Amino acid sequence: MQSPDQAFARAYELHCQRVLRLCLRYGGGSLAWAEDVTHDVFMRLMKHLPSMTEKEDVEGWLVTVTTRLCLKRLQRESSVVGRALLKLSGASPVAVSGPDEIFELRESARQVLEALRRLPARERVVMTLLLTEGRSQQEICATLGFSKGYVSKLVARGRALLEELGWEVGDDDA
Repeated sequence: MQSPDQAFARAYELHCQRVLRLCLRYGGGSLAWAEDVTHDVFMRLMKHLPSMTEKEDVEGWLVTVTTRLCLKRLQRESSVVGRALLKLSGASPVAVSGPDEIFELRESARQVLEALRRLPARERVVMTLLLTEGRSQQEICATLGFSKGYVSKLVARGRALLEELGWEVGDDDA
């Protein structure tokens, strides 16, 4: 019978390359991105492995967890990078082909988030819901319990403040 450490080492040895290749495919070839997700997958395996029975399919479990973690991370990145950058920059969706483009998008996303952080609290919440989560003003009203007029006022102030910071915000869903 193997100790938990031996079982983990064996699973890592057998499956690390497959998990990394899967992450590379999901991450558009970014090695750093793939390594980060691979690390997260095996950290989860380390916690979960002691409760697994010998009959459980470790490889199947790893593929499932890898896929879920990659998709979760891509959704998080796309909500920040995609929606915020597209709305603030007025650009069209562009296919990202390599690590340099990924780095540029992440740097731009950092700048977008920094601009949002500089807004007053209510404007920041409303603009974050509008720009990064893609919520309509009607949905924001329902979520926050504010009137449509008040949300419109917060959006207008948020847009004006972002424009003062050098961002151009589209005028959709007014």
